[in-house]
Amino acid sequence: MISIRNVLESTIASRSIPIHQSLNFLKNQIKQHFKCVQQQQKIEFKTGSIQKY
Repeated sequence: MISIRNVLESTIASRSIPIHQSLNFLKNQIKQHFKCVQQQQKIEFKTGSIQKY
């Protein structure tokens, strides 16, 4: 996953990308990330190997 800090820093540094556009991008990245995490947990739940983080 692209780190949020990197995206924010490059956005602020460049100013070429409108802030709202990069925020949308971040929002999508975060959604994707949580989807992956949820799927991973579902798989672990099915196999019965849930680990506490």
